Amino acid sequence: MLSDEILLEHDKLEKKATPRPWFSLVKKIGAYKKMIFWSRIPNKEVAFDSEPDVKYITYLRNNAPDFVAEIFRLRELVRKLEVRQAKMQDYTQELTEEIESLRVVRNLNKD
Repeated sequence: MLSDEILLEHDKLEKKATPRPWFSLVKKIGAYKKMIFWSRIPNKEVAFDSEPDVKYITYLRNNAPDFVAEIFRLRELVRKLEVRQAKMQDYTQELTEEIESLRVVRNLNKD
């Protein structure tokens, strides 16, 4: 499970990093050579030597599998809770109908 400390660390690193959006760009130079860089603006190269960005990218690379696994776990939990909620609504509807039928019987017996 993702702890609050992990999420707070993400927020701290993300605030220090270069703001979004980021683009990954590949420029081919000749037949065999290419340059790969990142940029905030398409087709404008930004040097990749920012310490906050390197720390943030490293953090994400190390924790992204956990983030994805947690999202899938939470989606499954939500699905199960939705099924449970639907069952409880059905049960509530059944009880409401039974209460109404008992009221009708009680009213008939009074008369």
